[in-house]
Amino acid sequence: MGNRFSNGRGKTLKNLLKICLASLWILASAAQAEALPDWAEIKFNAAEQALKNQTSTCHQAALQRFFETQGADYTLSLNGNAHVQIIGRKTWGAGPVIPDGRSFKPHAAQASVCSWFRRITVHHTHTALSIQALQTFHQNQEDPKADIAYHFYINAEGQIYEARPLGYMGSHAEGDNSQNLGIVLNGDFSQVKPDPRQLTALKNLLSALRCACGFQEGLFSHQERKALRFPQDPLHYTDCPGQELAVEVYEFAQELGFGPVTRH
Repeated sequence: MGNRFSNGRGKTLKNLLKICLASLWILASAAQAEALPDWAEIKFNAAEQALKNQTSTCHQAALQRFFETQGADYTLSLNGNAHVQIIGRKTWGAGPVIPDGRSFKPHAAQASVCSWFRRITVHHTHTALSIQALQTFHQNQEDPKADIAYHFYINAEGQIYEARPLGYMGSHAEGDNSQNLGIVLNGDFSQVKPDPRQLTALKNLLSALRCACGFQEGLFSHQERKALRFPQDPLHYTDCPGQELAVEVYEFAQELGFGPVTRH
């Protein structure tokens, strides 16, 4: 590692801070600010140590937030450039997780958020449901879930909610939940376009999630992902997230650089 730090200390500092921030940049809300580190106090040595050990106080304190099931609001960015406000589960009154024989698998606590996910899948609720109603529905359906199936929920006004915490694998894609981050928009977009505020929020969320080390497989609508997982099998077909939203997801994938998406 010595040679890597010997040339251009200023440039090295910039690159190292980017590495630390790329692993995770999460700023606490006012209610949690005292519990998380002051990013302005990150020093060169701390960044160098983070690179060597792949962990640091700042990384671990922020990462712990994603395993909380009653966390407050926060600001999310995985790249240090785009930021988005997230309404935490404590704020919207999330009910308890019901783990009884249901999947609620945590990700590796020592890894970076980017390493937890290789792709993003976008859904719609189909029937208009508040996030509270969605949690109740998922926990009481025929195949009950431990919690909301998705990681983020966007309401009709474009507000972004923390659904299932990022520290846990989702339950939103049949046979395809491992390393798959789920986002759901409230509404039925089979024939009606999402509210412009929802699309703006989705784009902002995707921009905040975009990081060099994660989501190598790209961004998908649910119907695209199903077609890739179960080709030539009509029993697994879904119209989710509706054609009007699926088109937008495809365009965002190209615009934001999430890689090619196969359309079906």
